[in-house]
Amino acid sequence: MARQSWPASSSVPPDGDYLVTTTWRALLDATTTVGRDITPWVASVPRLARREIMARRYPLSAYLVRDSVQTDQGPQPGRKIIPSAVYSHGTESSTRTAFGYHIGMTMAEWACRTLMGLGPTTHAESAAPPGATPGWEKSSSLPDLFGTHPADSEVWLVEAKGGRWLRTPSRLKGAKQLDVGTLLPAPHHKVLCGTSLEQRLFMVIDVESEDHGADNSGAGTDDQAQDSDEMLLGLARARMMTYFTLASLPPALLRVTPVGRPEARQGLQHSDPLRLLERDSVSLPS
Repeated sequence: MARQSWPASSSVPPDGDYLVTTTWRALLDATTTVGRDITPWVASVPRLARREIMARRYPLSAYLVRDSVQTDQGPQPGRKIIPSAVYSHGTESSTRTAFGYHIGMTMAEWACRTLMGLGPTTHAESAAPPGATPGWEKSSSLPDLFGTHPADSEVWLVEAKGGRWLRTPSRLKGAKQLDVGTLLPAPHHKVLCGTSLEQRLFMVIDVESEDHGADNSGAGTDDQAQDSDEMLLGLARARMMTYFTLASLPPALLRVTPVGRPEARQGLQHSDPLRLLERDSVSLPS
């Protein structure tokens, strides 16, 4: 069983087995933001955004539960996520297959963004990554997601695989989808995220870099500014469903819950960037 903590850096980690802690809130946030941009569909009918968020979040609540983990200090509650009895015994095969895709995409978004610092992702069928050739939009076999990392402005191609069992043929298929060849001649990272629900939820992440012999040392400030604008636009696009949901609610139902960054002395990992202030040991100013 993995016991090594995730490295403090928010870049691609060295090979190894890592025990990663997170919050349920972080997983729900990932499942809300990942996938196609449906803003054009909900802009005129914002109440549909609320339904879409419900459709994305409710399967996680129905098919995943927290379980205790046996440690040297005894059982520790809430330390392991396992499939619920509804998923294991109460659903048919086609439902489990659909949820496999859903949890695979969710966990890929969570891992790349929360653990490795990637910005908001874009569904590869909705747009083309920077540097892609015109043939990208015509290809029938593409990775699931792409994004630009703020640390070096390089493109990450992300393929998400998920299911009850994480089998080798599925991962080989994912690796083939990441091999885009001449469709993306620019330097990029290929990230294969496999999520399994057998016995417990866990992930296998494989990373490979493609540099194509390019030299980016001469990138100018104009390119950097453009990258910054693109990342800001991507962040705004990822939050549009939440915005439309709030806009559709009656003002009387709206309330504000303050959140803040965790205190360093509490030993929380950087993968949990927000914590409810109502649980803070420090009193809020009046």
